[in-house]
Amino acid sequence: LLQELFQIILMTSLFDPRILLDPYCEDPVRIASDETTQAAVDTAGGGHEKEKDTAPPICECSECPNLDLEQFSRCCQSTVKAREHCIKLDISCICQSPKLEKYFDQDVLELLLFAYFDTLRMGYPDPPLNSQFRYAAYRASSCYIWGKMGSKIRKPLPACLVKMIREKFPEENGEYTGFSEAGNH
Repeated sequence: LLQELFQIILMTSLFDPRILLDPYCEDPVRIASDETTQAAVDTAGGGHEKEKDTAPPICECSECPNLDLEQFSRCCQSTVKAREHCIKLDISCICQSPKLEKYFDQDVLELLLFAYFDTLRMGYPDPPLNSQFRYAAYRASSCYIWGKMGSKIRKPLPACLVKMIREKFPEENGEYTGFSEAGNH
């Protein structure tokens, strides 16, 4: 009886019986090597972008410090996402972004620190130290350039941006930690 009712519904309705039997029948079958699959993911934006890290570090924005001084130093123009921001805003360097200027306001950074340390249930000195302002500025810059990346995914910021943050929030002794890869901090 149930089978007969099912057949009547199928015959009197606009339903395609394949949908009820196999909802994935129209999906293409993926036959690809791992490299092809990863390239498709990268092209779609889901993977990690490929940077120009095979070429020697060269400043293309005229704002970078000596790129040979730090291991991960790269110009904003050699970082795909930062270069896209520059093109969109018609600026030569990511440091000229009006949004970053707003992010680096001490009140905004203090709010970011408060939210971050409150999430971790940690206190911080009032007023915050320059090292904490730098930390908040690095996090805000990273989010601005790449969006939310996740807890174990880290990318070095462009050297010109790091220089700008260090000049705005200097360390008294002039020594900075620099970029460390995930798991090395």
